[in-house]
Amino acid sequence: LSVGALQQAAGTFTQQARPLTEDLEQLAGLTRIRGLITGAEGDLVLLGDAEPGKPPLQLADFVVAVRNAYGTSPDYHGAPGCSIDPREGENDPFAIQQVRVFGIPHNCPMAARFVALDYEMKKVSAGILSLAADLRSLFDLHRMAVGFCRGNLDQERSLVSVHRFWFHARHAEHAPYSEGTGIVWIRSAVMVDLLTEREFLDATGKKTGSAPADSSAEQFAASMTALLAGDGIVRYVELRNAFRLIEVAGILKYKGVPPERLQYLLDDYPAPAVSVPEYVGDIRREEKGEVVCETGVSVR
Repeated sequence: LSVGALQQAAGTFTQQARPLTEDLEQLAGLTRIRGLITGAEGDLVLLGDAEPGKPPLQLADFVVAVRNAYGTSPDYHGAPGCSIDPREGENDPFAIQQVRVFGIPHNCPMAARFVALDYEMKKVSAGILSLAADLRSLFDLHRMAVGFCRGNLDQERSLVSVHRFWFHARHAEHAPYSEGTGIVWIRSAVMVDLLTEREFLDATGKKTGSAPADSSAEQFAASMTALLAGDGIVRYVELRNAFRLIEVAGILKYKGVPPERLQYLLDDYPAPAVSVPEYVGDIRREEKGEVVCETGVSVR
Protein backbone atom coordinates (compact mmCIF):
# COMPACT_ATOMS: atom_id res chain seq x y z
CA LEU A 1 0.00 0.00 0.00
CA SER A 2 1.50 3.32 -1.10
CA VAL A 3 1.08 5.77 1.78
CA GLY A 4 1.72 8.65 -0.63
CA ALA A 5 -1.04 7.50 -2.98
CA LEU A 6 -3.35 6.89 0.00
CA GLN A 7 -2.79 10.42 1.29
CA GLN A 8 -3.27 11.95 -2.13
CA ALA A 9 -6.50 10.05 -2.79
CA ALA A 10 -7.89 10.70 0.69
CA GLY A 11 -6.96 14.37 0.44
CA THR A 12 -8.84 14.64 -2.85
CA PHE A 13 -11.98 13.22 -1.25
CA THR A 14 -11.61 15.60 1.69
CA GLN A 15 -11.18 18.67 -0.51
CA GLN A 16 -14.34 17.72 -2.39
CA ALA A 17 -16.20 17.24 0.92
CA ARG A 18 -16.90 13.63 0.03
CA PRO A 19 -16.65 10.73 2.48
CA LEU A 20 -13.65 8.47 2.07
CA THR A 21 -14.22 5.20 0.26
CA GLU A 22 -14.32 1.97 2.25
CA ASP A 23 -11.10 0.91 0.52
CA LEU A 24 -9.31 3.99 1.88
CA GLU A 25 -10.82 3.71 5.35
CA GLN A 26 -9.65 0.09 5.53
CA LEU A 27 -6.11 0.62 4.24
CA ALA A 28 -6.88 -1.21 0.99
CA GLY A 29 -7.95 -4.31 2.90
CA LEU A 30 -4.62 -4.98 4.62
CA THR A 31 -5.04 -7.18 7.69
CA ARG A 32 -1.38 -7.39 8.69
CA ILE A 33 1.68 -5.29 7.93
CA ARG A 34 4.88 -7.28 7.47
CA GLY A 35 7.27 -4.60 6.29
CA LEU A 36 7.81 -0.95 5.41
CA ILE A 37 9.77 0.74 2.65
CA THR A 38 10.95 3.94 4.33
CA GLY A 39 13.83 5.13 2.15
CA ALA A 40 14.29 8.87 1.67
CA GLU A 41 13.92 8.42 -2.08
CA GLY A 42 10.63 7.22 -3.48
CA ASP A 43 7.33 6.45 -1.84
CA LEU A 44 6.57 5.26 1.66
CA VAL A 45 5.04 1.80 1.26
CA LEU A 46 3.38 -0.65 3.64
CA LEU A 47 3.93 -4.31 2.75
CA GLY A 48 1.52 -6.89 4.11
CA ASP A 49 -1.32 -9.34 3.73
CA ALA A 50 -5.03 -9.09 3.00
CA GLU A 51 -6.28 -12.26 4.69
CA PRO A 52 -9.86 -13.33 3.90
CA GLY A 53 -12.17 -13.42 6.90
CA LYS A 54 -10.05 -11.20 9.12
CA PRO A 55 -10.97 -7.60 10.01
CA PRO A 56 -8.91 -5.08 8.01
CA LEU A 57 -6.70 -2.44 9.54
CA GLN A 58 -8.38 0.93 9.95
CA LEU A 59 -7.13 4.26 8.61
CA ALA A 60 -8.60 6.07 11.64
CA ASP A 61 -6.45 3.90 13.95
CA PHE A 62 -3.37 4.38 11.79
CA VAL A 63 -3.82 8.16 11.88
CA VAL A 64 -4.14 8.15 15.68
CA ALA A 65 -1.06 5.91 15.97
CA VAL A 66 1.03 8.15 13.70
CA ARG A 67 -0.06 11.31 15.51
CA ASN A 68 0.87 9.70 18.82
CA ALA A 69 4.28 8.62 17.51
CA TYR A 70 4.99 12.16 16.31
CA GLY A 71 3.36 13.85 19.34
CA THR A 72 1.34 16.28 17.24
CA SER A 73 -0.53 17.76 20.24
CA PRO A 74 -0.85 17.23 24.02
CA ASP A 75 -3.66 14.73 23.37
CA TYR A 76 -1.10 12.49 21.68
CA HIS A 77 1.63 12.57 24.33
CA GLY A 78 2.51 9.35 26.16
CA ALA A 79 1.76 5.70 25.49
CA PRO A 80 -1.80 5.11 24.22
CA GLY A 81 -4.10 3.46 26.72
CA CYS A 82 -6.96 3.79 29.16
CA SER A 83 -7.82 3.07 32.77
CA ILE A 84 -11.03 2.73 34.77
CA ASP A 85 -10.41 3.82 38.35
CA PRO A 86 -12.28 4.55 41.59
CA ARG A 87 -13.12 8.21 42.16
CA GLU A 88 -11.03 9.24 45.13
CA GLY A 89 -12.80 11.15 47.88
CA GLU A 90 -16.33 9.91 47.12
CA ASN A 91 -18.47 8.26 49.80
CA ASP A 92 -18.38 5.11 47.68
CA PRO A 93 -15.44 5.60 45.32
CA PHE A 94 -16.13 2.29 43.59
CA ALA A 95 -19.82 2.80 42.74
CA ILE A 96 -19.21 5.09 39.76
CA GLN A 97 -15.69 4.93 38.35
CA GLN A 98 -13.82 7.39 36.19
CA VAL A 99 -12.61 6.57 32.69
CA ARG A 100 -9.20 7.95 31.78
CA VAL A 101 -7.77 7.88 28.25
CA PHE A 102 -4.16 8.83 27.63
CA GLY A 103 -1.88 9.20 24.63
CA ILE A 104 -4.86 9.54 22.27
CA PRO A 105 -8.01 11.72 22.13
CA HIS A 106 -10.80 10.63 24.46
CA ASN A 107 -13.35 10.51 21.62
CA CYS A 108 -11.47 8.59 18.91
CA PRO A 109 -12.50 5.06 17.79
CA MET A 110 -9.32 3.54 19.25
CA ALA A 111 -10.15 4.99 22.67
CA ALA A 112 -13.70 3.68 22.42
CA ARG A 113 -12.35 0.19 21.68
CA PHE A 114 -9.86 0.29 24.55
CA VAL A 115 -12.48 1.44 27.07
CA ALA A 116 -15.14 -1.03 25.91
CA LEU A 117 -12.77 -3.99 26.13
CA ASP A 118 -11.39 -2.89 29.49
CA TYR A 119 -14.92 -2.64 30.88
CA GLU A 120 -15.88 -5.96 29.30
CA MET A 121 -12.87 -7.61 30.90
CA LYS A 122 -14.14 -6.51 34.34
CA LYS A 123 -17.39 -8.36 33.63
CA VAL A 124 -15.50 -11.45 32.48
CA SER A 125 -13.31 -11.50 35.59
CA ALA A 126 -16.42 -11.31 37.79
CA GLY A 127 -18.07 -14.16 35.91
CA ILE A 128 -20.94 -11.94 34.76
CA LEU A 129 -19.97 -12.42 31.11
CA SER A 130 -18.60 -15.64 29.61
CA LEU A 131 -16.37 -15.60 26.52
CA ALA A 132 -15.51 -19.30 26.32
CA ALA A 133 -16.68 -22.49 27.99
CA ASP A 134 -13.21 -23.29 29.34
CA LEU A 135 -12.44 -19.75 30.59
CA ARG A 136 -12.96 -19.60 34.36
CA SER A 137 -13.64 -16.19 35.85
CA LEU A 138 -11.44 -14.78 38.59
CA PHE A 139 -14.44 -14.94 40.91
CA ASP A 140 -14.83 -18.68 40.34
CA LEU A 141 -11.10 -19.35 40.58
CA HIS A 142 -10.99 -17.62 43.96
CA ARG A 143 -14.04 -19.52 45.12
CA MET A 144 -12.42 -22.82 44.14
CA ALA A 145 -9.16 -21.93 45.88
CA VAL A 146 -10.54 -20.67 49.18
CA GLY A 147 -10.85 -24.11 50.78
CA PHE A 148 -14.04 -23.71 52.82
CA CYS A 149 -13.74 -27.05 54.57
CA ARG A 150 -10.22 -26.56 55.85
CA GLY A 151 -9.08 -24.99 59.09
CA ASN A 152 -11.49 -23.46 61.60
CA LEU A 153 -14.97 -24.46 60.41
CA ASP A 154 -16.67 -22.08 62.83
CA GLN A 155 -15.19 -19.01 61.15
CA GLU A 156 -17.25 -17.21 58.50
CA ARG A 157 -15.26 -16.74 55.30
CA SER A 158 -15.54 -14.14 52.57
CA LEU A 159 -13.89 -13.71 49.19
CA VAL A 160 -12.27 -10.27 48.98
CA SER A 161 -9.73 -9.47 46.33
CA VAL A 162 -8.70 -6.36 44.40
CA HIS A 163 -6.64 -6.97 41.29
CA ARG A 164 -5.79 -4.65 38.46
CA PHE A 165 -5.74 -5.99 34.91
CA TRP A 166 -4.52 -4.28 31.76
CA PHE A 167 -3.83 -5.11 28.12
CA HIS A 168 -0.17 -4.89 27.19
CA ALA A 169 1.74 -5.22 23.91
CA ARG A 170 4.15 -8.15 23.83
CA HIS A 171 7.09 -7.88 21.45
CA ALA A 172 9.40 -10.73 20.53
CA GLU A 173 12.34 -11.00 22.91
CA HIS A 174 14.90 -11.46 20.14
CA ALA A 175 15.23 -9.63 16.82
CA PRO A 176 11.62 -8.69 16.05
CA TYR A 177 12.83 -6.65 13.06
CA SER A 178 15.35 -6.98 10.26
CA GLU A 179 16.54 -4.00 8.24
CA GLY A 180 17.92 -3.47 4.80
CA THR A 181 18.57 -0.34 2.78
CA GLY A 182 15.41 1.70 3.19
CA ILE A 183 13.29 -1.25 4.31
CA VAL A 184 12.20 -2.76 7.62
CA TRP A 185 10.76 -6.27 7.91
CA ILE A 186 8.57 -7.10 10.92
CA ARG A 187 9.67 -10.63 11.67
CA SER A 188 7.45 -11.18 14.70
CA ALA A 189 4.11 -9.41 15.05
CA VAL A 190 3.03 -7.76 18.29
CA MET A 191 0.75 -9.86 20.46
CA VAL A 192 -1.46 -8.73 23.34
CA ASP A 193 -1.14 -9.98 26.92
CA LEU A 194 -3.42 -9.43 29.87
CA LEU A 195 -1.23 -8.46 32.84
CA THR A 196 -2.22 -8.20 36.47
CA GLU A 197 -1.10 -7.11 39.90
CA ARG A 198 -2.70 -6.96 43.33
CA GLU A 199 -3.72 -3.52 44.57
CA PHE A 200 -4.25 -2.18 48.07
CA LEU A 201 -6.76 0.66 48.35
CA ASP A 202 -7.98 2.63 51.34
CA ALA A 203 -11.63 3.42 52.06
CA THR A 204 -11.50 6.48 49.79
CA GLY A 205 -10.31 4.47 46.78
CA LYS A 206 -6.75 5.80 46.96
CA LYS A 207 -4.05 3.30 46.06
CA THR A 208 -1.75 2.64 49.01
CA GLY A 209 0.42 -0.10 47.56
CA SER A 210 0.73 -3.09 45.28
CA ALA A 211 2.03 -6.63 45.26
CA PRO A 212 2.35 -9.52 42.82
CA ALA A 213 -0.98 -11.04 41.82
CA ASP A 214 -2.15 -14.22 43.49
CA SER A 215 -2.19 -17.52 41.61
CA SER A 216 -5.88 -17.28 40.71
CA ALA A 217 -5.43 -13.87 39.08
CA GLU A 218 -2.35 -15.12 37.22
CA GLN A 219 -4.33 -18.11 35.96
CA PHE A 220 -7.18 -15.88 34.78
CA ALA A 221 -4.73 -13.52 33.04
CA ALA A 222 -3.02 -16.44 31.30
CA SER A 223 -6.35 -17.80 30.05
CA MET A 224 -7.35 -14.38 28.74
CA THR A 225 -3.96 -13.99 27.03
CA ALA A 226 -4.52 -17.29 25.21
CA LEU A 227 -7.93 -16.04 24.08
CA LEU A 228 -6.41 -12.76 22.88
CA ALA A 229 -3.96 -14.69 20.70
CA GLY A 230 -6.68 -16.40 18.68
CA ASP A 231 -8.93 -15.24 15.87
CA GLY A 232 -12.25 -16.41 17.31
CA ILE A 233 -13.30 -13.07 18.82
CA VAL A 234 -13.24 -10.31 16.20
CA ARG A 235 -12.96 -7.43 18.67
CA TYR A 236 -9.79 -9.00 20.09
CA VAL A 237 -8.33 -9.27 16.58
CA GLU A 238 -9.16 -5.56 16.15
CA LEU A 239 -7.37 -4.83 19.43
CA ARG A 240 -4.28 -6.62 18.10
CA ASN A 241 -4.59 -4.59 14.90
CA ALA A 242 -4.54 -1.35 16.87
CA PHE A 243 -1.46 -2.41 18.85
CA ARG A 244 0.30 -3.39 15.62
CA LEU A 245 -0.48 -0.05 13.96
CA ILE A 246 0.98 1.70 17.02
CA GLU A 247 4.12 -0.39 16.43
CA VAL A 248 4.26 0.56 12.72
CA ALA A 249 3.88 4.25 13.56
CA GLY A 250 6.72 3.95 16.05
CA ILE A 251 8.92 2.42 13.35
CA LEU A 252 8.19 5.38 11.05
CA LYS A 253 9.26 7.78 13.77
CA TYR A 254 12.31 5.69 14.67
CA LYS A 255 13.43 5.53 11.04
CA GLY A 256 13.24 9.30 10.80
CA VAL A 257 10.45 9.54 8.23
CA PRO A 258 9.97 13.33 8.02
CA PRO A 259 6.54 14.73 9.01
CA GLU A 260 6.06 16.32 5.59
CA ARG A 261 5.82 12.83 4.07
CA LEU A 262 2.88 12.20 6.41
CA GLN A 263 1.24 15.61 6.24
CA TYR A 264 -2.27 14.41 5.46
CA LEU A 265 -2.20 11.81 8.25
CA LEU A 266 -0.69 14.21 10.77
CA ASP A 267 -2.65 17.36 9.95
CA ASP A 268 -5.47 17.05 7.45
CA TYR A 269 -7.29 13.77 8.01
CA PRO A 270 -10.73 14.54 9.53
CA ALA A 271 -10.53 12.21 12.51
CA PRO A 272 -13.93 10.67 13.33
CA ALA A 273 -15.35 11.40 16.77
CA VAL A 274 -17.33 8.80 18.70
CA SER A 275 -18.99 8.71 22.10
CA VAL A 276 -16.81 7.40 24.92
CA PRO A 277 -18.14 7.50 28.50
CA GLU A 278 -16.35 9.55 31.12
CA TYR A 279 -17.79 7.43 33.94
CA VAL A 280 -19.01 3.83 34.21
CA GLY A 281 -20.73 1.87 36.93
CA ASP A 282 -18.67 -0.53 38.99
CA ILE A 283 -18.87 -4.26 38.31
CA ARG A 284 -19.67 -6.09 41.53
CA ARG A 285 -20.67 -9.67 42.23
CA GLU A 286 -21.69 -11.00 45.61
CA GLU A 287 -22.95 -14.44 46.48
CA LYS A 288 -24.06 -15.85 49.80
CA GLY A 289 -24.49 -19.49 50.64
CA GLU A 290 -23.74 -22.32 53.02
CA VAL A 291 -21.16 -25.05 52.69
CA VAL A 292 -21.83 -28.33 54.51
CA CYS A 293 -18.51 -30.03 55.07
CA GLU A 294 -18.10 -33.77 55.46
CA THR A 295 -17.85 -34.59 59.15
CA GLY A 296 -17.39 -37.63 61.28
CA VAL A 297 -19.52 -38.44 64.34
CA SER A 298 -18.29 -40.72 67.11
CA VAL A 299 -20.69 -42.36 69.57
CA ARG A 300 -19.60 -43.46 73.02
